[in-house]
Amino acid sequence: MVEQEHNCYYVDFKDSRKTRLCNVPRHVLVIIPSNGEDRNVEVRLNVLVEFNGKTLHGEWYCDKSLPTITQYFKQETLPKISKIMGWSTNKIWIYTSCQEDNCFDTRERYYIGKPWVEPKGCKPPNISS
Repeated sequence: MVEQEHNCYYVDFKDSRKTRLCNVPRHVLVIIPSNGEDRNVEVRLNVLVEFNGKTLHGEWYCDKSLPTITQYFKQETLPKISKIMGWSTNKIWIYTSCQEDNCFDTRERYYIGKPWVEPKGCKPPNISS
């Protein structure tokens, strides 16, 4: 999913072959609501990737990556969630956006069993079709 040319570069390590490295997002937040019209949150997965080395080239290009992320979700992930949860695929949406680091801190205004609320000061994502 992140192995797109704009996120990757090649490095020749000493005594090794040419290696392709790809930059990845620092944060990924996945929220799964319950099956119901109230759309209360049941699961939250907040991943933080920390790397103690230097990135040699480039950066993570979030905006360019969103179409691929959406396509991957719809083809690979959506059918599995639908089957496990017993939900119709047309009732499961993907919302994607590129946010600042502070928008991944969901300790405030977020409660299991309550509707999702964007972290304070963060823009709500758009639904991806």
